[in-house]
Amino acid sequence: MGFFYFDESIHPKAKFTLGAFVYAERDLDEAVAEALRQSGLTPRIDEFKSSALMDRSPQQACARKHLRSVVHDRCRIGIVVVPDSPRQLLGCEAFCGLKKILSANHFESTQHQAFFDQGIFATAAIGEGAAETLGDIAPTCFFDQDSRQVGLQVADLVAHTWCRDVAG
Repeated sequence: MGFFYFDESIHPKAKFTLGAFVYAERDLDEAVAEALRQSGLTPRIDEFKSSALMDRSPQQACARKHLRSVVHDRCRIGIVVVPDSPRQLLGCEAFCGLKKILSANHFESTQHQAFFDQGIFATAAIGEGAAETLGDIAPTCFFDQDSRQVGLQVADLVAHTWCRDVAG
């Protein structure tokens, strides 16, 4: 089974939001937990926060390094960019992006799960309605996920650092 993780990086001054899908053929929960342990953080209690000032938080900087390795070694990424307002555009556009990702790529797995961070959709019901637009290619979706509990921290890293590294 394949796994998609989705999180966003909001940039109101630049008037856009960047959403990042991170895909892995295997669940990333244990890899993320190990990266956190190696950084001195406690999995499922602590979490990597891309917004942390890395020069003031050696544990967060170390976690970023380890999580980058997880992304580099095991993952593929997809990016969605939308205006920062209205906020509800992101979830709908995420599914447009996911539809393109699923139809334009070959995956080892034919069945997928998709995890969406808290706040991507106003409610889980809205997310479920958006998922229906994918028809029979839709993955099993989980909305309003707590990033301390699932591999979403890699999507947080990609959304934040891709934007910083590429967009400035």
